[in-house]
Amino acid sequence: MKLLSLSILSFLVLSISVSARRWDNANAPRRLLGRSYESRFDFLPITGAVVDRPWSGHYWPDKDGGIAYRWRTGQNTSKYRLHSAERLLSLSEEEIALLSPAEKYDIFMGRLDYPTVLAEKKRTSLSSPKWFGLCHAFAVAAIHFKEPAPVRYKVGLPSSGDSVVVSFTTSDIKALLAIGIDQSKEFTNNQIKIMGKRCENDGSSACWDINPGSFHLALTNSIGLKNESFVMDFGSKEDVWNHPVISFSSTYDFINERKPSGKSQVYREVGITTVVRRAVNIKPTSDLYGSKIRVKTYRYTIELNRNGKIIGGEWISNEKPDFIWKMDKFNFPKYFNDVYDLVEEK
Repeated sequence: MKLLSLSILSFLVLSISVSARRWDNANAPRRLLGRSYESRFDFLPITGAVVDRPWSGHYWPDKDGGIAYRWRTGQNTSKYRLHSAERLLSLSEEEIALLSPAEKYDIFMGRLDYPTVLAEKKRTSLSSPKWFGLCHAFAVAAIHFKEPAPVRYKVGLPSSGDSVVVSFTTSDIKALLAIGIDQSKEFTNNQIKIMGKRCENDGSSACWDINPGSFHLALTNSIGLKNESFVMDFGSKEDVWNHPVISFSSTYDFINERKPSGKSQVYREVGITTVVRRAVNIKPTSDLYGSKIRVKTYRYTIELNRNGKIIGGEWISNEKPDFIWKMDKFNFPKYFNDVYDLVEEK
């Protein structure tokens, strides 16, 4: 991977003067990267991409009933009745394929009391805001699992010698991965690594969002040096859209030498434009569809101390991410352990 040293850049001394903005505890890079990470600017890459890149998935909005939504027919949980064993036996394989991911999994587990469907009805609300859903869990699943291929299972019905065929599409399996992660004890107990704070002022200038120095260190260390993706809320408005990062590419716009004054430790300021690519939400489909990529461009400065280490930064662009986070491990609730049989981990 190509590294770019300051010694080969042309120096452009600007007349602007910006006070140092160091990160606070919520923005400390160690919160995401741990205690050991590269902070020397000369040793950081200008590009990076995850080799086994995350895939796109649906966010299963609460207003539709989450994963209990029959996405092929557009029916939420208020518009359909659950099928008894007798009714299921009267349906064709094609008709069973029209059921929701939650219904299919309950049938697969031999539970015609449909615990997943009922739990989704309780968890969600059809009056929820449009952006409420499982984008956080889809993003984690896309990082940790290979994109699942469609599968078919012959399932014996309880208290019956008969069986039915249940077909899981790619989107069905992604939905089950998402609910397993959402319900994992690690997520429900907030056992995640997070850097930055959520902005709840709908894009107001009062929102500082994540520190640019921390942001640059996260990209260059995690994506660039370690080939590890993370989840990011890409906007600075009240609604939250979590997407897994695929790659980044930076260009250096200017370098400004500075003479520290007062308590400032800033010896050098670098203007940077960074393009970040991520896998975004996509409507459910039957087959594999890989990554639908969208791009966001950010402009900011980073500040270096006398040893060339990044110690902070300032935003130039109005566009800035809210927060960055990752889950290194998770354990599905026992009922969802069989989801592991439907997909392969990376």
